[in-house]
Amino acid sequence: MKEILYLDTDLMNSLIAQIDKGIINSFSHEQWDQQIDLAGQQTSRGKNAGLNASASTGTNALPGFNLSLGASLGNTGNETSIESRSFLDSQKDILNKAFHDYSIDLLIEKLKEKELIRDIDSTIEGDVSLITAPFNYYDFQMINNMIDMESLRFMMSQKYSDKDLAEAKRIVSKQKLTSAERDKREWALEVISDNASTEEAMEGFKMIDVLSGYFSKTLGDLSIIKTQNTLGIIKKKSLRIPSEALYLRPDKNRKVTILARVIGSKEKVSTGLGPQEQFSPENLDVVPELIFDIMLGSFKILKSGDYLVTPIAIFYE
Repeated sequence: MKEILYLDTDLMNSLIAQIDKGIINSFSHEQWDQQIDLAGQQTSRGKNAGLNASASTGTNALPGFNLSLGASLGNTGNETSIESRSFLDSQKDILNKAFHDYSIDLLIEKLKEKELIRDIDSTIEGDVSLITAPFNYYDFQMINNMIDMESLRFMMSQKYSDKDLAEAKRIVSKQKLTSAERDKREWALEVISDNASTEEAMEGFKMIDVLSGYFSKTLGDLSIIKTQNTLGIIKKKSLRIPSEALYLRPDKNRKVTILARVIGSKEKVSTGLGPQEQFSPENLDVVPELIFDIMLGSFKILKSGDYLVTPIAIFYE
């Protein structure tokens, strides 16, 4: 049984439509939190007498139930009462999830039947691949929100701020001190000693703060999933579970299966701006790729030889 972590229903339905030359209908899930109760009564004259009743479930477009009761009033008329109750949120959400969960299996089965699933190492742009491997997940917006330098400094028992450290280094390195600076020299040595044990860690946090802040701004509602040699950009709104749960999973080596469309392979990852990078209005389109290479490559998230993919579904089996 699959434990679905992520599902891009638009991309999934697009592939199904292309394979089957049509699209499978599904219930539409709107964000309505209400229940509709309708009741009415109809009276008309007639000649026939009798009793009738009917009941049915909701239509394909709107799950619920309908009840109709009718009775004649002698030979002078008849009266009909109609009641309809439709649940517009929870029922449709459940039906949608069940429908889409089944559609994943359907899509994979059809892709295999038509031999359209390729091994990731033999793919080209546009191919579909099924990858099973341990993974790392990066929600830069969440990481950036968690990096608070003052809070980290407090948790690491640092008594002095970055401003104090900068002032202490200035005093210790200065050749000729003023009277006030000589009085603060002992304090400066204490600040430097106190920060020495944690300064390297704090510098690391500063780099993470810069990286996560940059990608939080540029990626917005997107995050990254990385396996051994595959990097995928996913929409957080399509996650079935929150980012926090992905970070707190106990078994970091548990393998996940990713059904993905291949964007291409990364033969070389740029590590910096060299003299060969000459920019002009005609090649400004390469700037985003270059910046992504530098930022992701510096933290070994992106490596030469990696495949870039657009995930369709991500799940445990």
